Parts: sequence; C-alpha cells; structure tokens
Amino acid sequence: MTLTNHASDGLYPELISLLRVPPSTDRYKEMELIRICTASDDARVRSALNTWIQLGLFSEEDGVTVDTRFARRRKEKLDDLTDRLPALCRQLIFDVRHALPLWPASGERTDEGIGPTADFVRELAWTLAQDIYTFPLHSTEEQAVTLESQQETSGKFIFKNRSRWSGLRFWARYTGFSAGDTGCIDPTNAIRAELAEIFRGTTVIPASIFLRELSSRLPVLDFGRYRVEVENALNPSYWRARPRDICRCHCRSHCGGSN
Repeated sequence: MTLTNHASDGLYPELISLLRVPPSTDRYKEMELIRICTASDDARVRSALNTWIQLGLFSEEDGVTVDTRFARRRKEKLDDLTDRLPALCRQLIFDVRHALPLWPASGERTDEGIGPTADFVRELAWTLAQDIYTFPLHSTEEQAVTLESQQETSGKFIFKNRSRWSGLRFWARYTGFSAGDTGCIDPTNAIRAELAEIFRGTTVIPASIFLRELSSRLPVLDFGRYRVEVENALNPSYWRARPRDICRCHCRSHCGGSN
C-alpha cells in the first residue's frame, strides 16, 4: 500500500465514510461495512479500509470497528470525531512503524520494502524543504518531478512517478499541510492543531523548545526526523541547506525562526 498512489488506494472521503458508520456491538464484517458505505462493491472503499486497518485506525479482530484508541469519546458527537480525523491520520502517518524505511534497501525506484506511509512522508518533507521563494507551489506533476530529478541522489528518489504529485497534494490538504484548492504547500493548519499540546496551558515558551516540540510532533518540518533524513539525501549541487538558525517551514505564522 501507498498513500499517494491514487490507482491502488482509497482517499479521505472513503475514510470519512468508514469512520462515520454507526458502531455495532457485534462488529461489522468487512463486506458488510463496505456495503454500508457504498451502493456497489467499491474498490476505493475496500482499499481505504485495508490501508487504515494496516495503519491501526481500524481493528479487525472478530470483525471491523474503529480501534479503541481512536474511538468516539464519551458523549462525543460524530461530527467532532470526524473533525479529529486529520489529527489521527497525522499521528498514524508519522508513526515510525509506518513511515520507515523511507527508501527500499535495494536502491530501486519502487514501493517494495518501504514503510506504508513512506511515500507521502518523503514527498511532503521534500516539498517543505524547498526554497519558498523559488519553488513552484502551483506546479504540475511535470514541474515538481523535474525539480526532484535534479536534486535526487542514487537510490534516494522522492516521487516514484509523476502521478504521485497529485496524491501528495490531496493528502497534504486533508492533513493540514496545504492551503485551499490551489495545492499551495502550507503547514499552518497542521501547526495550529498542535499548539495546545505544545504550550500545555502556558502562554510563553522559548523558541528553541517550541521548534523542538513542533518538529517532534510534525517530523516533516524543519529539524524533524524525516525532514533531516530527506535533506541529507539531496544532491548539494542542486539543493542548498538552510542556515541552522532559520526555520523555513512555509507557515504563515511565526514559529521562532524566519520565513
């Protein structure tokens, strides 16, 4: 499975439909759950369900249901659970058990042997690592992959093929890393969603602590684990590392560094 391969995976509308199915005390069988979500045997619903079972959002022990870690809280409305879904997706996507390894050990341009969310994590980290003043934020697949081809090194590709760019923009928007219908990469919404956990009731924290916490929770941003791994894999002849004291995470808000 891969997140940004539209041909083989369901997208977030199917995921939302699956999440909103009323809970059953007997748990749903997989085919029954798919039937509830679609009038036909929809391959996208099936793919979405299989993907998010693998990632742990759903449990399939004795039938399928939302895993107890992510189920509705006591007295929580279904719409509120739906609003929490992007945060749950980020949590599972960035889990090291799902994101790593970012590249196959074979060194080939393939999805075989990588983490189930590695394609999205790798592509998103690379996009956020680009110069915000020169990167074509409204780029087509051709423009993005042409730039990537200049920066990649042997065995360290970013996009498996050109079609993955549209998949990246689709999931980036839902998880808070893209703004509006234009596909402009902008992590403001994802950052904003993490502020309450980072500040934990206080109003002021040192910028260094803020950036450390932020990069831990969103490791595709500056100084984050996946961001660093992707940056280290780029060709220095075509990609220049940012100064160590500058944050270049594309956000509209100030986050302790300079955009």
